[in-house]
Amino acid sequence: MNKAKIMKHFLIYTAAVLILFTACEQEYETPEGATLGSHHMVYGSSDRNRVQVGDYLTFLDASTGVVERQWDLPGDSVSNIQGGGLNDTLATAQQINVVFNKLGMYEINLFQQFEDSMFYTLKDFHSDTTAYDTVLSVEVIDTVRLINISAKYEGNNLTLESGAKNVIKAGESVEFSIDEVTGAGATPEWTLNGAEPTLLSGLAGTAVYKTIGTYDLYVESTRFNPKGIDSLFIKDFIEVIPSDKPVTIISAYEKDDEIGIEFSRPIKASSVDKNEFEVVIEEEDGTIINPTIEIVKLDSEDPSKMTISLVDEIILDSDEVTVNYVKGNLESEDFYPLESFSTDVEFLFSNLLAPKGPNSTGWSMENTDEWENPKWGNAIKWNTNSSYVYSGSQSAYMDNSAVTSWTQAALPKLTVEAGMKLKISAWIFVKNYDVSTSSFQVYFQAYSAPTQVESVGPNVPVGGTTTTGDWVYYEKEITVADGVVFYWPMVRVLGSGEAYIEDVSISEVVERP
Repeated sequence: MNKAKIMKHFLIYTAAVLILFTACEQEYETPEGATLGSHHMVYGSSDRNRVQVGDYLTFLDASTGVVERQWDLPGDSVSNIQGGGLNDTLATAQQINVVFNKLGMYEINLFQQFEDSMFYTLKDFHSDTTAYDTVLSVEVIDTVRLINISAKYEGNNLTLESGAKNVIKAGESVEFSIDEVTGAGATPEWTLNGAEPTLLSGLAGTAVYKTIGTYDLYVESTRFNPKGIDSLFIKDFIEVIPSDKPVTIISAYEKDDEIGIEFSRPIKASSVDKNEFEVVIEEEDGTIINPTIEIVKLDSEDPSKMTISLVDEIILDSDEVTVNYVKGNLESEDFYPLESFSTDVEFLFSNLLAPKGPNSTGWSMENTDEWENPKWGNAIKWNTNSSYVYSGSQSAYMDNSAVTSWTQAALPKLTVEAGMKLKISAWIFVKNYDVSTSSFQVYFQAYSAPTQVESVGPNVPVGGTTTTGDWVYYEKEITVADGVVFYWPMVRVLGSGEAYIEDVSISEVVERP
């Protein structure tokens, strides 16, 4: 067989081809007196040339002017024509279904002899040859399988069978894990009825079961192309029973001038009495306020969460707030009475740099995507670094050692209103700087619309008497000027040196009337 040219190309998947697959069981016959010429068109039924082991791909030779055709498939039991034997690797039909039996990368060869010189339709060029070889690359991947699913309570493996009703005590946690997912499957998604959180994503995670009852388990991993799925469903997997351990406070926090308290187990609604609670507010100057409690209520969907509302009182993040409970009727749904407690309230202020919700530690430096390149001046997109960290595992690293002027990186643009008071805060670590530089500073600068530019900072200037090698907290309040509709805050490094920045926050300041 005299091969004039070999051309490799990927399989092309189109809706039109699928229509052809259903219509082309026989060779197309040109009407008498008409001619289509020799056109090369070869298609496959799968995008990205991927097939799951044990499944098949359909290949169609939609070319015109073909007088001879032969498909040559991988041997050694790798593939075979659907309906044929394992050694059936040669075919001459216009359309074939090929079953793939082994993992790996393989090639399907198609030889065509045309009536006259061939036009390569997909590549849009004309060849002076009448014989052509096409090589189609195919990837055969494993099935999607969840390997070694496990669930542990107090270090012991739970039984993964429907009806097992593994017993755990209310308020206790279960650890879930999967060793691996084969076949390029997606991240496993867990549905844990009765648990918190109800949904988990990943190979491992922990969930707490707070409420008495019996609950199911479902986990799955899917793959879009080629389509594949593996899953596990266990009915009546967990049975939660009353606990003999004390009810504890997970957190107490302020939100929108209300106080939230989360307990380790659900609270019985009929046991809540607002008269058994007291809220004490201590202002920054030491003044004590004893506000009247309007209502104490439980979350209708999660009764382990309590909200305390006050009468005509606001709470500022400069306040120290305490909630006191004197032992009375309060008890959990599993009938455990709560002892007297006194707990301080944490302020989960809304960081305007984190539009997804409240953030108690400020703008995270765990991901470089949080920084933008303003695209002017010595603009940079800073990298995260773990060498010097104030919180979490990463900080933003600002390397200005090779620049004697300044560099800057931008934070997200903020929508603001005239008269709004903003507090900007951050932790900054200066590693070193060029002592010959007249000044070295890390500071904030806010560009606003329509035309105003307001310098915010500088923060603690680093000079000959300022010690390097330590984290320094910076905080400054500004007032939004008339006509300003947005701020675009920048963090700028002036002078030659290296520094790190953590927990950047911009929040609205509310003052007590």
